[in-house]
Amino acid sequence: MDKLLQKSKKRRENYSKTGSQKQQHNIIVGTLIGIVIASTPLLYNLYESVPNTKVWSTFLFTYDSNYWEDAKYAM
Repeated sequence: MDKLLQKSKKRRENYSKTGSQKQQHNIIVGTLIGIVIASTPLLYNLYESVPNTKVWSTFLFTYDSNYWEDAKYAM
């Protein structure tokens, strides 16, 4: 009888660990989906803000599209 109690206790412990792991996995997946959904408009606006010139200068960097006709094609 004692062995049955130990087995059932181990099953309950394993079940609780598995449930918390599933919950953590669901939180991570939900967070990643939310980040993708939230960043979609930002990426579209970035594309719209690229000029139709060969050199794109910002306060952070200067991009020179050597192969492409203008920077908008490269983006």
